[in-house]
Amino acid sequence: MAAGAWVVLWALVVADRCLWANVSQWREDAGTNLWLGYSTWLHHAVPPVGLLSSKHVPNPNGMPLVSTLLSLLPSLFWVSLACSLAQAAAILWASYELSRGARWVRLSLALPPLACVFLRAASIELWNQWLFITINGLLIALVARELRKHHPLHYLLIAWLILLSPSLYLMGVLNGLLFGMALCGLVVHQRKQIDWRRPATQLCVGLIFLGTLASAYLTWLPYLRTLSFAQLTDLPSAPLSERAKNAWQAIKQTRKWIFDVHPPDLAAIWQSHGTINGPEVQQYAEITARIFEFQLWVAGLALLTALGYALWQRRLPLRLTPLWLLLGLLAAYAGSPLLGGFPWHEGERADQSLTFLIWLFWAAFSVPLLGRALGKLRGVITLASVSLAFAYTGVAAWCGVSAAWAHLIYRGTIVSVADVPLVHKEAALAFIARDWRAHSESDRVPLHYDMVGEWSWIPVHGELMLKYLPAPVFTVGRALDWELLRRFQLHNLHEGEQKRDFQDDRYVMTYAGKRIPKYVPEHAEHHLFGRIRVSVVEQHLSQKNEGKRSARKPKGAQMAQAESAA
Repeated sequence: MAAGAWVVLWALVVADRCLWANVSQWREDAGTNLWLGYSTWLHHAVPPVGLLSSKHVPNPNGMPLVSTLLSLLPSLFWVSLACSLAQAAAILWASYELSRGARWVRLSLALPPLACVFLRAASIELWNQWLFITINGLLIALVARELRKHHPLHYLLIAWLILLSPSLYLMGVLNGLLFGMALCGLVVHQRKQIDWRRPATQLCVGLIFLGTLASAYLTWLPYLRTLSFAQLTDLPSAPLSERAKNAWQAIKQTRKWIFDVHPPDLAAIWQSHGTINGPEVQQYAEITARIFEFQLWVAGLALLTALGYALWQRRLPLRLTPLWLLLGLLAAYAGSPLLGGFPWHEGERADQSLTFLIWLFWAAFSVPLLGRALGKLRGVITLASVSLAFAYTGVAAWCGVSAAWAHLIYRGTIVSVADVPLVHKEAALAFIARDWRAHSESDRVPLHYDMVGEWSWIPVHGELMLKYLPAPVFTVGRALDWELLRRFQLHNLHEGEQKRDFQDDRYVMTYAGKRIPKYVPEHAEHHLFGRIRVSVVEQHLSQKNEGKRSARKPKGAQMAQAESAA
């Protein structure tokens, strides 16, 4: 594929990801990651832990550390776009390294995962688990490149991915183990090419050692000091025998979960809702699922043919790319329940299993790379695979654009797990910042968020996090508070409070499709920004309340005061 065509493809990807960045959720998980990262940059103090997991055990602080750099971007839109483009770049790189055939085969590897609605929707969120989509893509790219041409830098980067994975997310231990297996396999296979006396090799070994020390010092020592031994040992909720049984069931049900990776009812992962999408978008989703199913049958036939050829030749060549990727998927699905995680094969926590979806795409669409092992079926399988890849890309690309656009233009009352588009929230914040600057010289804005939505557990979850962090951070509207500070240099007057009740605030942000809260005075002015409503209360009430709160410094306000001083 010519360089110009790759430029055009990348331009289309950027345009598409800009559209998707406008509909990102930016709820409290992602917002807290960003806030902790920004606080780390401001105060040069690394938080001992990250977000609290669903099992009420905190994750390590790897995500706040990664978010430190992302928090320097000017707005939530740019953070979403940066994360999304990083995923797209990893997919393109891995597809390039995997392919050794014609240009159309190379393109057929890259286009389907780029067009997949689930992967596009996941790319725009700063969620711990979804960052692994990018990381898993990088791993495949590095392994494929090392098999093509040896370089010690590949081992260094893979080792750093191993160190990074468990620090981002507790289930990242699984990724680290899989990456470790890949690294060991590479070392064994490339042992004749690895020159341990070479200065570059010795330098990379030294950097791996330094990375290990840095990870221990920045992440694991603070983490182990914060948590008790009992909390760590209690993470697996089931005995080993039961976990092993679930792992075996995941292997036995391989065909079932492979063919169910495109359920059209997972609208939340699309940043939307079935009613908002409408029947047309749902129909596109069903078509993409059927096309992918057909490709899986093509891949299965190709793989059986290649395995038969390998048995006839009495050797298992490394070019059986679909087989190795499928084995990696099996290890992931079996490893999750074995390590005490969720049984993905039963449909639980699709947000976690989604991190390995690109491996399945490459396993399915890489069958033309089997080459001569396909025998007389080579031409037919290659034509079928490439054709299905382009068909999937076309339908999935239009499905994603339609779903994102439907989410943007919707003005009804539904507030799903997808929440409301980011572009509406940013417009509301910009209005609040302009209005406050026109009415006050203070940098502390009396702003109340009445936007719990589908996340009624947020206040309780935030209370639990106070056990591990010095100040309240997991609060409703945390991402918006970050943008208010980063983009407009304004602080929420409620900063330092975990329970943020309305206290005669000047601004109340609510969902436009919901009723105006009873506590909002009748004389308040209401401004609509898409699906967000901003109610402006009389100024003198806010000024009076601001004075009261300034006099009583709430518990946990030290961080907010330090940020204000900075």
